[in-house]
Amino acid sequence: MTRSFTQKEIYQYLLANPLNTKVHIGDLEDMNGEDYIFLDYANDVPMLRDNEADYQSIIQISVLTNDFEDRKTLVNYIKQKFLIAPVYSRSDESHYYMAQFTTGVFLSEEY
Repeated sequence: MTRSFTQKEIYQYLLANPLNTKVHIGDLEDMNGEDYIFLDYANDVPMLRDNEADYQSIIQISVLTNDFEDRKTLVNYIKQKFLIAPVYSRSDESHYYMAQFTTGVFLSEEY
């Protein structure tokens, strides 16, 4: 079931994470060795009906932490709200533990 959110709701939920990890929308050039949660938009998918369409936004939420247990904590927090499973990996260039979520949501215009 696809849920409806505002961008502000998603951002505030991620910001209220139990580890107070910083949240960034889009790319960040230099992470300075800190933990982050990234929110990004992959694309919009039209849900066609008659001669109209609603657009589902495909979002990506990425967690990058220096500590394995911190990644676990943040993943569990995100799964509570979005009911999605992550893809886990380890950064090749650095020491980050990573988890990436991809899901579709309906974004309302309210910010």
